Amino acid sequence: MRILIDNNNPMATNGYMVIDDDKSAYIIDAPSSLSSFQKIIEEEQLDLKYILLTHGHYDHVLGLKELRSKYNAKIVAHRREEELLKDPNLNLSTIIGSSISVDADIYLEDQKGQFELFEYRLTPGHTKGSVTFIIDNYAFTGDLIFRDSIGRTDFPGGSFSELSKAVNESIFTLDDEAILLPGHGPKTQVAYERENNPFLK
Repeated sequence: MRILIDNNNPMATNGYMVIDDDKSAYIIDAPSSLSSFQKIIEEEQLDLKYILLTHGHYDHVLGLKELRSKYNAKIVAHRREEELLKDPNLNLSTIIGSSISVDADIYLEDQKGQFELFEYRLTPGHTKGSVTFIIDNYAFTGDLIFRDSIGRTDFPGGSFSELSKAVNESIFTLDDEAILLPGHGPKTQVAYERENNPFLK
């Protein structure tokens, strides 16, 4: 398994691609057309099966329609994120003078479960339908938690109390050595954030 990152976009939003040994590929968040990923998909003849969304804010979905159209990949999000994905005011795309409205192909319904190779956990707080996707010892946390910080909770659907609960119950219960791959900034580790994150004391 390989995990690649592309954050070459104006918001420096991290998009990730997980490549399985059987040449299946999974993208986590699509902040741009992810040209570096597209190059690898084509050079290595990968099968991009799904685009998994940690949440639906505009800077995580800008490349969705292009990638879905080009590779026939299915978009996966949590059901609690459906309204935000479809509403430009809620997904904040109106801030950039745009009007983004997208619909997932598959909506996850449960608080936690398994989807393909990934365990998923509903981790609200940044948005109502924020999801953390976990594979092996890696957790893709979106804008829930960053190195030494957390996601904003003042946007529609945000809640500091829900975010704090989600981190404590779904992230800090992972192995100390688990690697957190956030939506912005560098990777971090469960043990480090538990001890050092000033917003979660």
